[in-house]
Amino acid sequence: MKILRVKDCPLCGKIIWKFYRPPIISKSNFGISINFRKLPHEQNEDGTHFWILVNDSSRMMVAICKDCLKKLTNEQVKQIFADIIYTKLEAIKKDKRKELHYKLFDRIRVIEVWRWGKTEKEIISYLQELKNEKINNTKQPE
Repeated sequence: MKILRVKDCPLCGKIIWKFYRPPIISKSNFGISINFRKLPHEQNEDGTHFWILVNDSSRMMVAICKDCLKKLTNEQVKQIFADIIYTKLEAIKKDKRKELHYKLFDRIRVIEVWRWGKTEKEIISYLQELKNEKINNTKQPE
């Protein structure tokens, strides 16, 4: 397991994001902010994404490089998702609010990849097929 960052491809490590530096000092309604870090702005020419449908009926978009997307397998998708979960669990450890840890840990520990697709349309069409099957199976013949 490894901690993922918004910068690299989760499989090969190629940089797939462009970053920009906001103004060092910025003012808002809440006060003055000092910004030291660069923020991800958009994917570069090597970056793209794919979609994961998980068993809690949510879906997520995952950034990856175009070369790795071409040869992506089910095992790699499951490994990427395990790394995402590991990254979230490590972030929970660092958080000072202990009462949130148990709720989030209980939710995260049972989530698994149900299906994945290269586009969101693939995931939506799969969900439509499941919905149509359920409707057809629940209709009683007269």
